[in-house]
Amino acid sequence: MRGANSRRLGLALGLLLLAQTMSGQVLRDGLRDRDPQLDASREIETDLQRATWRSGRFYLLSQIRLADIGYDEVFFVPTSDHGGGLTVTVDAPQKLYYAPTKKVIFSATVAPGYSFFEKADRSGQFNIHGRADAHFLFNHLYLDVFGSVADVLASQTTEINRLTTIKQSEVGVAGELKYSSRTSMLFRTSYEQLEHPLDRFQPEDVPVELLDRDARNVRVSLRHKTFPLTSTFIFGERSNYGFRYATYKDGHRDYAGAGADWNNGRSRLRVEAGAAQLVFEDPQYEPFQGILGSVDWNRTTRRWNFNGLLRRDLQFSILENQNYLVVHRGGLLGEFSATPRLRLRVGTSLERTNYDRPDVNGQKRQDDISFNYGGFRWTRRHFMAGLDVGWYERTSTTFGDDESGIRTIVHLSFTP
Repeated sequence: MRGANSRRLGLALGLLLLAQTMSGQVLRDGLRDRDPQLDASREIETDLQRATWRSGRFYLLSQIRLADIGYDEVFFVPTSDHGGGLTVTVDAPQKLYYAPTKKVIFSATVAPGYSFFEKADRSGQFNIHGRADAHFLFNHLYLDVFGSVADVLASQTTEINRLTTIKQSEVGVAGELKYSSRTSMLFRTSYEQLEHPLDRFQPEDVPVELLDRDARNVRVSLRHKTFPLTSTFIFGERSNYGFRYATYKDGHRDYAGAGADWNNGRSRLRVEAGAAQLVFEDPQYEPFQGILGSVDWNRTTRRWNFNGLLRRDLQFSILENQNYLVVHRGGLLGEFSATPRLRLRVGTSLERTNYDRPDVNGQKRQDDISFNYGGFRWTRRHFMAGLDVGWYERTSTTFGDDESGIRTIVHLSFTP
């Protein structure tokens, strides 16, 4: 306990010393408050400019889209449920802004949708996602008081390799305190509930309800514009977990480290890494201690656009004798603008999952997943259509799904 307290005190003194050093440098350079506009105000201003409908102080962003479940622009790994046919979701996100003043802006997002899939006696399911925010934008302070709810079908590739329904709710406060044009503090605190409702679609013979939990999360970071194109930051996180049905997983996670964000307008590289520990209240489960981190990269030229990511993180496990697993993910996507309307794409997604404790057979399980694909995106005014086709392969050392085959990803969207 004395060693842990000493480390925490040393970290706090280090953060305080670095904050004072940053403040002193800003005052010496004479750059205090040269550009007081916050990043959040720029993002909200961009949204208001893109509004598809406006009436007085109300702004509406509207869209209808169709995409495969579990897809994002850089990383996509299908589940085994994708192999039986087309598994897609149609949703219609609507985001409404109300701006009574320049300093106070309210927003609400509702995204109803429907997922199409064929599994047992089910052929589809309705989804809903909503979020409300109150934005307070002052010269040196941005506050976002938010709340969100979701009840959606999701692709859970890691460990169980199935489609699941997740019900999630979250309330919290996030924001940025800007001391000068070079120095700011970002913070976020929230309370989150996650569950897998059994009256909705869930995989057969998989106890996904063991992952139902409450979480209290806090993250604080100090950011400084150290060089003309580079910001450096230090951060600290704390999360406390309480599980409903698997109380032996109750515990907390600490994560602290540093990173840098480089941006020259055409390219951006963000790197973050730090020491983490996951400690369980049940003493029979050994804690995790190690390095976690992430890398995000983007590069844009006249005809090409590249995106890449690397992740090393923790995830809770539902397997017997396992409380957590370590997930490594990587993705790379290149897009070539063949014409003003047509983009050709090629990409790869990789995932490796490691378990630190042996299973019932005395082996440490490892899962490897890869998906290599190519495709296109075609846009015309308010309409976008796209198709990606690739080869999917998954292998597991023990009790996992080994499979391979061709996967097809369909995308359609319409903005009124």
